[in-house]
Amino acid sequence: MIVEAINKRTGKTVKIEEAYSGQRLTCPYCGVEVHPVLEVATPFFRCYEGGKHTNYLCEQLERTNRAYDPKLTDIMQLFDNLFNPVREKEVSPWGPEEDEDPGVLDPEDETIDGDEHTQAPEDGTDDDDDGEATSGPVIVPCKTLSQLWKAGIHKFGPSERIGSHLRSDIFLWYKDFDRFFARNTSLEERVIAVRPQWPINRANAILFASFSGIRGTSQYKTKYFILVFRDRKEYNKACKKLFSRSTDDAGASRTKAKYDMVLVAGDWTELDKSEYSAYGVKSGEHIYGAQISDFYSRNQIFPIPQQKRKEK
Repeated sequence: MIVEAINKRTGKTVKIEEAYSGQRLTCPYCGVEVHPVLEVATPFFRCYEGGKHTNYLCEQLERTNRAYDPKLTDIMQLFDNLFNPVREKEVSPWGPEEDEDPGVLDPEDETIDGDEHTQAPEDGTDDDDDGEATSGPVIVPCKTLSQLWKAGIHKFGPSERIGSHLRSDIFLWYKDFDRFFARNTSLEERVIAVRPQWPINRANAILFASFSGIRGTSQYKTKYFILVFRDRKEYNKACKKLFSRSTDDAGASRTKAKYDMVLVAGDWTELDKSEYSAYGVKSGEHIYGAQISDFYSRNQIFPIPQQKRKEK
């Protein structure tokens, strides 16, 4: 909730306990006009009818007492957290969901290798309270992929500053790949938003992809991303989290991604074309390379809740 506002006449900060009806006040983050709501147990500032917060911080604070701010984030610490399994919480990111399909994918089924992507590409995509008891709103740095998503990292422009870094130094949305790979060969340490494609059982790897339209045609160019697991059990858990089996009217069974988009952190390097076949990548006119990273920790993958596919 918003508990501070700016007096439009004086430019000074007004705390909710000092506010009264009739003042002309604005949100300190986005400038939308607000008014105090005082006849409640916990007073706060609310937008006037028709008004809406537009900054990533006030959007979060309007819903909760806690907001995550990428601009406060120590980028080196963030990637240490994402890649270090020692820092994982006891509550596993791979824990079963309430609506989990009991017919989930069994990664031991070798027939999943080489399943082709059949859905046309579309444009497109909690953990983590720190256990702190707070009496009022608090703004904290991001430590997880979930918090980066809640903070609206995808709404930042690629050249917008996050501390001493550009947003594109940390995170790449699907719209960013064409421009990035026009100037670079490897992503290195970055968080990317990509589509789960299928598991590669023989390689203990999961294939992700990003699609972008080719101007003047109905075709797409594809960039692939491969996450390689050294631990078979972690691979199995990730597969069950991201994929299920579906059966069509003819009785044929296929691998199906549960999410249209997920966030994946990795220390990405370019995969040599000679290794494409080992990871289910087929060379072609519209295949624009592949990046590969090791899997170190479950913290590296965050299925975006809003991007979960509805069961038909």
